[in-house]
Amino acid sequence: MSAHDLQPARQKILLESMPSLGGMYAKAAGQLVGRGATAGVRRALRSTPLPLPGRSGATRRRTTLRLPNIQIQVPGVKVEAHGNSVFCQVVEAPVRVDEKGREVAFSGYLHALAFPAAMALLTRDDFPLPTVGLVHLSNHVHHTQQVLVGESLDVTVWAQDLRKHRAGAAVDVVVELRRSPRGNDDDARGAGMVEPVWTGRSVYLARGVQLSSEAGGETASGESQQRPEFTPPVPTARWSLGADTGRRYAAVSGDVNPIHLSGPSAKALGMKGAIAHGMYTASRALAMVDAQAPMTWEVEFQTPLVLPSSVAVAVDRTGRAEGLREATVTVWNAKKRKPHATLTVQR
Repeated sequence: MSAHDLQPARQKILLESMPSLGGMYAKAAGQLVGRGATAGVRRALRSTPLPLPGRSGATRRRTTLRLPNIQIQVPGVKVEAHGNSVFCQVVEAPVRVDEKGREVAFSGYLHALAFPAAMALLTRDDFPLPTVGLVHLSNHVHHTQQVLVGESLDVTVWAQDLRKHRAGAAVDVVVELRRSPRGNDDDARGAGMVEPVWTGRSVYLARGVQLSSEAGGETASGESQQRPEFTPPVPTARWSLGADTGRRYAAVSGDVNPIHLSGPSAKALGMKGAIAHGMYTASRALAMVDAQAPMTWEVEFQTPLVLPSSVAVAVDRTGRAEGLREATVTVWNAKKRKPHATLTVQR
């Protein structure tokens, strides 16, 4: 039983195909201008990295906010060979094949494949948090079965657990991928027709949004607790990321958020410069582990990775290849001794 089966019945909204991310970012920008909130969002973006308790910044009082009680569904989304290949090339992930010589989809690519459906939810007029300015805190992915290139997946997205956070309001956006009953041969479908083959939970923060007392209490996770002082591990690698890193990732993921594309477009939204996509960092870290499903992986984003940049990386693992049991990948700024992201994998 999946998490959403325990929730009240949600209205199902069916999309015939994946929407355009570019169009949805344009819509989000239009909503921002319409609300007259540009200055507030700039302040929110400038306040990254995430504040420690007591540093929440300016707050904006809101009435009671409620998540739309809906599921967005996109059936029959095909896992394309070219899409998986070029994504792997950008994040330096090996393109893997199974024992029958069939190409296996990279777990990070599956997130990118489904992300437009998540954005369709976040940019709805009845979604209570502003899309522009949302801070991506973490991702948790349960990848239960290998997905083959050429398969078709049914994508389902919903939001849950809108709650108070010391810096504003946090929400979970959940994505489920199931093998489609159409467009797959019997051998590819296997046991995955009923159970999800990939489930991802993204946690987002809306800075300065103050929920009413009816909202849930603060999360007990590390999202809002005091972080321990970061002690850099022994580096095992270094990434040299060019100024075009965000544009290269946008080209293979479709995520054209302006804060990632160039210095001028990022500065227009209050950033010091363009920053790397969080899921670029997560996918590249995951590629270094080279783990295959079944697995669970989780990433916590700590401070933005400004481009261009050279960052230290440390990989600590128990076992390798099929014998891998767990691994941790840490990405940090060696000069400032500040962490950018920490990824953990368990099998």
